Amino acid sequence: MRRSRLMRDKDTASAARTHSQPKVVLRNGRLVHTQPPVNEPQQDQEVELRHEIVPDVPLGGGRKALILLFVVALLLPFNVNLGPLRLTPATFFLLLAFLPLLGIWLFRKPTPITAPDYMILGFVAWAATAIIINQGLALSIEPIGLHILQTLGAFMTGRVLVRDDKSMMFMAKTAVIAGCVLAVPAVLESLTGRPVALQLAGLIGPSWPGVNMSPRMGLHRAQASFEHPILFGIFAASLVSLAVYCLPKGAFWKKIGPVGVVVAAVTSLSAGALLSLNMQFGLMLWNYVLRAYENRWKILGVLVVLLYIAVDLVSVRTPFHVLVNYATFSSGSAYTRILIWEYGSAEALRNPFFGIGFGEWERPSYMGPSIDNFWLVQALHYGMPACFLLMGMMILIMVRAGNSNGPGEMRDSLRRGAIFALLGTCVSIGSVHLWNSSYMWLMFLAGSSVWLGLDSVLLSKAGKRKSARTAP
Repeated sequence: MRRSRLMRDKDTASAARTHSQPKVVLRNGRLVHTQPPVNEPQQDQEVELRHEIVPDVPLGGGRKALILLFVVALLLPFNVNLGPLRLTPATFFLLLAFLPLLGIWLFRKPTPITAPDYMILGFVAWAATAIIINQGLALSIEPIGLHILQTLGAFMTGRVLVRDDKSMMFMAKTAVIAGCVLAVPAVLESLTGRPVALQLAGLIGPSWPGVNMSPRMGLHRAQASFEHPILFGIFAASLVSLAVYCLPKGAFWKKIGPVGVVVAAVTSLSAGALLSLNMQFGLMLWNYVLRAYENRWKILGVLVVLLYIAVDLVSVRTPFHVLVNYATFSSGSAYTRILIWEYGSAEALRNPFFGIGFGEWERPSYMGPSIDNFWLVQALHYGMPACFLLMGMMILIMVRAGNSNGPGEMRDSLRRGAIFALLGTCVSIGSVHLWNSSYMWLMFLAGSSVWLGLDSVLLSKAGKRKSARTAP
């Protein structure tokens, strides 16, 4: 018995030495010391917790069908009247799916409710309050219902249906294929001036009318199946990063997808779309060139701040005026956008809390009612708190996704695709406005990206709880 106890003690000591002393291994013909991992139990717990937060579950046919149905519905140019409402296929989808999605999101909780979810709820609640204050209750029911459907409904669709690697890749593949398909009639439209996609859709049912706009650089501005070339361009441009980063390596659509969606975006000849493309290309290039440096994004942030200060010191114009001048096709277009910002922001400051609703904003008589700035529209219609909630939600989604790491190379690639697409779009819509399908696509993309930052947030919370429990 004593001998067996001595043997157990010897084995225990040997095991302890094995974990505490370096091991010698053969690498490239040389003996080198390696320190074995000492935190294997902790790593196992982290992997297990990650699996609970973002479970690796099979992508069922139901989720696939709903993702496909919603993306296709966004691109169908039909519209029908249902009583006082004019519904597109996408809003009709959201009308049917809203309550089931809301129940799954709030009660079944496929992923935990976090800050971006509360912020989108706060945004729609504040916007509804602002509409009632400015328009009166009798005239507010329809616009509030439509706003909730297109904002919260589209966000929930992405939030509930896209919550893991497989569903993110399927969503990206579906959208990229759709963008490439639309590139064909868009090229024909750009060359001939005929809205081919809308004319074909008109053979089936009522569709959007063609927009008659002046050609640019000898080409017509394509709108494909959207209401306006700007909307089509912003949608197509947002697909570039998804095509580059969110499709499996070696896949057919990963090879031709980036080219197809770039062609589609360029045919719109929209300054906003081209700004989004250039931003995403710049981020991709920066990521590739400095891929060996972990702090490359902090370096980029510092350089952007320094560039802003330099332009402000050197130029007689503000950095905003310089950016608008170089991001537009003509000096006339740049001047119009500057006037919109000056008069629109002044109106927003006069009505900071609840905006002016859908009323007229104060401006010179020679200026039209169009406001080519998505963020300014939110501040004017619903007040600055609503604008800050929506903008803050977008920033938080991107920051959390950027602060997460792994597990696996594909997860990091998905994060880059989502962040670059959202960032490029959020910056570019500072010079254009979004509505209907393009707006719902942005909300859907934001909701589809929340899960990418969940693991780091909840792992941090779990670590704090564990530290609190083990503290003396």
